[in-house]
Amino acid sequence: MSEKIITSSDILFEHMEEVERLEQRIAELEATNKALRERVRWIPVSERLPPIDTPVIVQSAPWPKNITCAMRYDDSDGWLWGQLSGYNATLNRADSYEFDDDYEYLAWMPLPPPP
Repeated sequence: MSEKIITSSDILFEHMEEVERLEQRIAELEATNKALRERVRWIPVSERLPPIDTPVIVQSAPWPKNITCAMRYDDSDGWLWGQLSGYNATLNRADSYEFDDDYEYLAWMPLPPPP
């Protein structure tokens, strides 16, 4: 009686559905990971600006580099940066921001979702 030699091709063929399912899952996880990395990275203002009237986290320039909450405000002359200011400041209220065309920021990132 001769012994059958099992090759890697035989094993792969036998488990092809499982291999395809796992490859699909890996592709899904890689896409999710890429989207998460994009969402939590610092975006240089030279690359892209945040949407108007959307609160974001910003890193100021030059020194000292502070991290604060700010948003861009649409003004009749263009747009201005506004920095969250005051004791009872509220993220989504324009009167909680101090707007000035002298604010300089290096980078920004979206706010995390609320708990």
